[in-house]
Amino acid sequence: MSKYLYRSLGMLALVVACVVALGTLTSQGTNVIAQVKAEICDNKVDDDDDKLIDCEDPDCKCEPPKGPPCSPGYWKNHLDDFNATCVQVSGWTCAELYTAITCKGSDASCRRQAAAAALNAVNGCTE
Repeated sequence: MSKYLYRSLGMLALVVACVVALGTLTSQGTNVIAQVKAEICDNKVDDDDDKLIDCEDPDCKCEPPKGPPCSPGYWKNHLDDFNATCVQVSGWTCAELYTAITCKGSDASCRRQAAAAALNAVNGCTE
């Protein structure tokens, strides 16, 4: 009887250990396994292979650089900076600014440079 009990308890302990290990991998495995490589935030390379480079990668905490001027493309491609800045621009609504910087027509008809200049005047950033 004791051999049977010992064998059963040993098997139960093995099953419990496997369940605990599997639960740990399931709850933490995504973060531990997926982030083997870390993004280096200032080398213009996709270090962690997630198709995002430097400040575009949410792993990086980048502040917008200061000093004039940012191109319309900067504002179009950095929406967090755009959203934080556009509400401070007088004489334009955020919708007008966004329409201008994303317009595909000529600068004369779109006013891309004027929109970027208005955003730059508030934020004073550089590329």
